Amino acid sequence: MSAFFISQILVGIAIIFDLLSFQFKERKHIVTCLFFAGILISTHFALLEQWTASSLMGIATTRYLISIFSTSAKLVWFFSLSSIVATIITYSGITSIISCLGSVFQTIGAFNKDDRRLRELMIIGTSFWLIHNYLIGSPTAVIMEILFICSNLIGYYRFHLYKAKKVLMHKTVRLVLVFLILILLTIFGLKIRVFLEVDQCLDSGGSYDYKKCECSYESNHPFLKINKCY
Repeated sequence: MSAFFISQILVGIAIIFDLLSFQFKERKHIVTCLFFAGILISTHFALLEQWTASSLMGIATTRYLISIFSTSAKLVWFFSLSSIVATIITYSGITSIISCLGSVFQTIGAFNKDDRRLRELMIIGTSFWLIHNYLIGSPTAVIMEILFICSNLIGYYRFHLYKAKKVLMHKTVRLVLVFLILILLTIFGLKIRVFLEVDQCLDSGGSYDYKKCECSYESNHPFLKINKCY
C-alpha cells in the first residue's frame, strides 16, 4: 500500500469529522471535531512530503485543542506567528504561501467567540486550503475542503439565516458565489502559468524540472504529478 493511498484514506476519515463539525451550534463541539480532523490531515500531508502544510496542520491541531478552553487574543497572535515562522522554515513555493494564508484565517476564526464569525473565517481559510490541495494533487483532500465549505454553509444557514429576511439571504448567496468564482479563476490562472512555462521550456529543447520548478538543459526530468510548481 503506497504512502499516497494511505494519505487519501486518512483524509477520507477526516472528512467525517469535518462534516460533523459545523452541524453543531456550540463552538466547543465545532473545534473538537476540527481537532481530530487536524491530526489526520497533518499526517496526510506528511505522507505526501508537503512539510509546510503538515507543520501548519500540526500547529492547527494544537490550536484547536487550546481554543476549546481559551479564546485569548494573545493566543491568536502566538499561533499566527507560529504559522508564519513554520512557513518560512519549510518554504517550498507558492503552495507554502497559500497554506499559510489559510492557516492564519482559520487561526483567527478558531479563537473567535462568535460562532457566526468562526464559520465565516473558516470558509475563507478553507478556500485557501482548497486551492493548496488542488495544486499539490491530493484529490480526496480537495473533496474534503469542498464538503467542509458546504457543511459550513448549511450550518450557517440553519443557525443564522433561516429566520433572516430573504434579501439578506440573497446577498449572502451572491457573495459566496463570487468568492467561489474567484477561487476557480485563481486555480485556473496558476495552472495556465505553469503550463506556459513548461511549454516554452520544451519548445526551446529543454526538460522541465518539477522539483526545482525550472527549465533544465543538462538532463531529462520525469513529470511529477505531485509537485510544488503550481
